[in-house]
Amino acid sequence: PVDTTTEGDKDATVIVTYPDGSKDEVPVKVIVKDPRTDADKNTPVAKDQTVKPGDQPNAKDSIGNVGDLPEGTKFEYKTPVDTTTEGEKDATVVVTYPDGSKDEVPVKVIVKDPRTDADKNTPVAKDQTVKPGDQPNAKDSIGNVGDLPEGTKFEYKTPVDTTTEGDKDATVIVTYPDGSKDEVPVKVTVKDPRTDADKNTPTAKDQTVKPGDQP
Repeated sequence: PVDTTTEGDKDATVIVTYPDGSKDEVPVKVIVKDPRTDADKNTPVAKDQTVKPGDQPNAKDSIGNVGDLPEGTKFEYKTPVDTTTEGEKDATVVVTYPDGSKDEVPVKVIVKDPRTDADKNTPVAKDQTVKPGDQPNAKDSIGNVGDLPEGTKFEYKTPVDTTTEGDKDATVIVTYPDGSKDEVPVKVTVKDPRTDADKNTPTAKDQTVKPGDQP
């Protein structure tokens, strides 16, 4: 019997037996070949991958079962993946097999900066002035709030003592949307905006002097 359990060219011999009982032995070749293409026989599996903004992903890394595919299989994205902005990007990997057949696999590439919001942002301290007894707003102690991510929160590490006038050192804790934090040393000036004239009311008092003396 011809072994057809594996593909390839198999040598065999056909015995030809004639009506008179005489025989001929004829060497022949049997080719065992799966008529299906590599694409028919294989199923590439999509795998999510994450890259930094600006980095180009490797198409091979978007396939999860590379080791199950034929040696010499090639991988490329149908169109380049846009990594200029963060987010989940839909893409297609074209898998080209050694026999030239192809599979197209929908995949997802996640573009994400591995740095925390605290790594990416630098809050700038800004002096502010409040009246004695008033509580300052921590947000007003940061000068570049508009440059920080939406949803960022601001609070003083400890309350600012505004019972007395003067320059008070304080620390603003900046908490970003991803939960990371920055601590920013700031200065709060406690000062009564009124002039001494505003704050005081002199009271008249009668006095008596001798002729010729200066009062």
